[in-house]
Amino acid sequence: MTTTTATATRHRGLGVFLGLVSLSAYGGVAGFLAGAIDMGPEITSRFPFASPVLAGMALLLVVALPTTVAAVAAWRGSPRAGDLTAAAGVLLVGWIVVQVLVIRALSWFQPVYASLGLVLLVLGLRLRPGLTAANGPGASPPRGRRMDRHAQVNTSLLITTSPRPFTVILPDNDRVRREPSVPVRTLRNR
Repeated sequence: MTTTTATATRHRGLGVFLGLVSLSAYGGVAGFLAGAIDMGPEITSRFPFASPVLAGMALLLVVALPTTVAAVAAWRGSPRAGDLTAAAGVLLVGWIVVQVLVIRALSWFQPVYASLGLVLLVLGLRLRPGLTAANGPGASPPRGRRMDRHAQVNTSLLITTSPRPFTVILPDNDRVRREPSVPVRTLRNR
């Protein structure tokens, strides 16, 4: 019971954090659309089509809406909250990078929001199942769970980092042929 309460609290805190980030993005959208944000004629001329309205719509689509969706998912405790939060963080950092490249001007808020994007990325990755410290990439699966070492792919060879044998899967027209498992030297064996 205590674990469930702690998890719900953490998601709600993340939801509030994401909500504040999205609220500030909506403020920027409103400022661009209403003409309240004036960056001067030199910087405005560097916007796509020299349009603050287009910049506001891009801010809405790239930052405001994704952080809103992630905030709702985190607040509700959705299993997709981690993925959505990480995606919102990547989009926010990407927005800042593109913004600096396009307008070729720096402001105090760009490193602040880039840092917020990185925080969202880290928090989102920490919420993802299977990427915790105890079960990160390359870690052994938790006890009681069965991990399937075989997968079908459309490549000619599948190599895993597991020291156990792997399966070579060769496409054969529309059918997939599984070859016998063969041992592979991995980085752990060296």
